[in-house]
Amino acid sequence: MNAFEACGDRRACWRDGALTRHRGQRELAVLVLLAAMLLLASPAGAARLPTLGRTHGPFQQGYGRVRPATIFGGGDPTGLVQHVHWVHWGQPETIGRGIADFVWPGQSVAGGSVLSPATIVAYDLGRCGGHLAYRKLSWYFPEYGQRFERQQFMGICGNGYSPYRPPTACGPIAIVSPEGFAESVSAQGLSCPEALGLVANSPAVSYLYSGGRFVYSNLYCGTEGYKPEFSSPPVTFECARGPVSVSFSLDL
Repeated sequence: MNAFEACGDRRACWRDGALTRHRGQRELAVLVLLAAMLLLASPAGAARLPTLGRTHGPFQQGYGRVRPATIFGGGDPTGLVQHVHWVHWGQPETIGRGIADFVWPGQSVAGGSVLSPATIVAYDLGRCGGHLAYRKLSWYFPEYGQRFERQQFMGICGNGYSPYRPPTACGPIAIVSPEGFAESVSAQGLSCPEALGLVANSPAVSYLYSGGRFVYSNLYCGTEGYKPEFSSPPVTFECARGPVSVSFSLDL
């Protein structure tokens, strides 16, 4: 008895054979896909993906890794970003979202840190220590009016920081109410006449002794205030939002 006689119906045999081949091809495609996923999940596969720069100091976390959930520079808490979720890893620019310390303008890290959502951008994809890596990193706080500025970065492959841009010195100005006198007014992102006008009409004198945070003219402002046990006059203030920053000092 031949194969067709065993089957009994030639058309049914051909139909069953075609279905069998289709199933086999589909199963093969699934196996190939699973193998590719396993390769990417393996150390060998991960090695093919770019890392977040490289480790460049003690006590660091995340640097030199692929899609790290935690980034820490090894110093104060402002260098820590946690619970990071990345998109577009492996593309020329990858974006992560996590939680980090926003330091309120005019206040110290200890007294002015606020845990806030942060957006992280890693870019400048290239060779780093013999492997592919993102070589520049920046993070910002959209909730506080900040945005990504490509020219403001931290080099994470031994290439330092972006060039420092000093503020413009604008001089002193009298404050209207409560009355006071601001010295050493400096500004970024505003002209000196704009910065001096902003300081002149600010409520800064009200915070001279107590310290605190306030929002004025759509800027986040703050000061540590006068603390005889920790500081001496003059008392420094800062108002900032995104690329705009104005700092000044008040004497007692």
